[in-house]
Amino acid sequence: MDLFSLYRIMRKRNEAEKAYVQALSIWQELSSAQPGDARVLARIAGCKNHLGLLYQDAGSFAQAAGFFREALALRESLLSSDSQDEENLVYLGGTLCNLGNVAADQNDLQTALTWYHRSIDILDRSVPGCNCGCRDIIANMMATATGRSSPILIAQQFLRNALQGRATLLEKQSPGLRFRRLRCSERDNNTVVSVLAERLGPSRSGPLAQDEIMQELKRELLDAISFARGSVILDLQAVKDIDADGVALLLHLRGRLAGGGEWPSLCGLSQELRAATPSVPWDDDSKCYASVDAALADVDG
Repeated sequence: MDLFSLYRIMRKRNEAEKAYVQALSIWQELSSAQPGDARVLARIAGCKNHLGLLYQDAGSFAQAAGFFREALALRESLLSSDSQDEENLVYLGGTLCNLGNVAADQNDLQTALTWYHRSIDILDRSVPGCNCGCRDIIANMMATATGRSSPILIAQQFLRNALQGRATLLEKQSPGLRFRRLRCSERDNNTVVSVLAERLGPSRSGPLAQDEIMQELKRELLDAISFARGSVILDLQAVKDIDADGVALLLHLRGRLAGGGEWPSLCGLSQELRAATPSVPWDDDSKCYASVDAALADVDG
């Protein structure tokens, strides 16, 4: 597998394919001797995923998709056996992103979007929140100490890839589709993310449709904060109502940012919203301001 990676970097496709086919043959032989061994099955999934990347590089998209689907089937099987396998979950999300990329290469935009959404949702779940700002520091220290990449850091890179694929796809369809529930702007080298929805949470009617709206809002927010420049200022002035799901979403975003050492600012959190969420220590969890201008003044100061 290491030899394959070297040949792929050197753009020696035939040699790379031969090395990976040999690696796959060895792992499959081991799997026959040790049926159900999760480590071996994960290596086979890795081989198939990388063969998919090799064929994608060559423009053989149908063959690439076939290998990605085989890798996905193995990853999903491993997930059903052990839902707590963090590394498998991360690479499952990465394979879903690869399927999205291939579908996008084939101009099958709706299928690509479906793959990207599945990838984003899984990878987002695989990155833990953090209240103290040490998550990424510890992950980097563990990677240095063990010589192995941290699943958390890999998940974050895969997530950015899937979000970038989604953004590129939606902008290709129409520039206004990327952010329909947000307005993003750069002010004084900071990113202001304004939530346009009056209610932050599922509607009391039509729960299935509204659950998807909340999921899409989360994806847009993840997109906005993942590619933000400078500090993130979350503007809630348009929000008039919030429920437990809305609170969970805001705290989730806060944990995502805090893990990288960035504490977001919340603006326009009305007294009505505070009264509706008395158990949430907003001022302890985030820097709260009456307006975006007040937040910018403090950041600049």
